[in-house]
Amino acid sequence: MFKTDPAPVLAVLEHLKADPSLYVRKSVANNLNDISKDNPDAVLAVARRWKGKSPDTDWIIW
Repeated sequence: MFKTDPAPVLAVLEHLKADPSLYVRKSVANNLNDISKDNPDAVLAVARRWKGKSPDTDWIIW
């Protein structure tokens, strides 16, 4: 289901992207990597929105 429409997962990741825990932010990055395999355009859109917002989000998308 989420391979077809990753929007629900992306909504959760939006809330976790700035979590103080590196462990959680690594999980966000791993989820984005998994989503990018089936939905690269969705992940590129997220990366564009997050870019430059904070060092933590920049780390996730690089």
